[in-house]
Amino acid sequence: MNKVGNIPSAKIHSSGLLIPLIPHRIKKYTDILTRQEHALKRKYKNRNLSQVFDTLHRKIIAIGPIAVCDYLCLDLGKKCPETILSSIGTISLQISSHDDAVDETPNDQSDLAALIYAGNIASLEAIKNLIENGYKNIAKILIDIVNRNHFLQQKRVELLWKKSPKNFLDYKKGVADGAELIKIGSHTALEFCGRNDLRKKLTKFATHYALALQLIDDIIEVEEDRKSGYHSFPLLEGNPFTKSINQARKNIKTATHSVNKEWKFTKSLLKNVEDVVNQVENSLKNAK
Repeated sequence: MNKVGNIPSAKIHSSGLLIPLIPHRIKKYTDILTRQEHALKRKYKNRNLSQVFDTLHRKIIAIGPIAVCDYLCLDLGKKCPETILSSIGTISLQISSHDDAVDETPNDQSDLAALIYAGNIASLEAIKNLIENGYKNIAKILIDIVNRNHFLQQKRVELLWKKSPKNFLDYKKGVADGAELIKIGSHTALEFCGRNDLRKKLTKFATHYALALQLIDDIIEVEEDRKSGYHSFPLLEGNPFTKSINQARKNIKTATHSVNKEWKFTKSLLKNVEDVVNQVENSLKNAK
């Protein structure tokens, strides 16, 4: 069976991309989020909620923004405190759990409720944590970004669940929420480092980095999307996904040009995405 990283390509999911995309600091981030899981479960003791909280440490939607923030802070000459990194991951659980409520709606009412309420609890606890530790400005930025993500997630449902995209531009509009997820990390780093003068540059980075990641995700989950009724560009195009892979590479290139040459940590994230694209392409060729 062909593999992407250490994950069989026939069964790879978003969470399986964690190690290939963030190989060097993954334990640091999973440990941070595991501590958050324990804190949430101690405070909100409920079996159904705990099942959702327990997923936090392995959610690429939670760990991705943490890595972006941590790496960018290092490139800007600062070490990001765990309080900020943990809050970034915890607030992102709401995006992930609401996404699951829409994409993989549970039949059991308690399970569906837990996705919604656990996500809401985690998000508000993250904001509270930031405010109590003196990061009120970061809390305000994250509230705006998360709300913008939710707004665009609604657009995704209307554009990609209710109908099929006619072309790549339609698809690009439907997945615009992904840039907001990356901005949770990048814009938090800019605020912490006092470098909001770089916001325009990093918005471009977030947009293209997110689109490359989304294309990879949609290629490897094309069969699941076909069954669920979600209409992605890779699904529209079909195997061997040549246009989708080329678009991913194009966006990686643009994202790379959007960051400073000396930002070795942030650029390493983009190099990892490029490596995964190559592995996915090779896996598809070998599967023929």
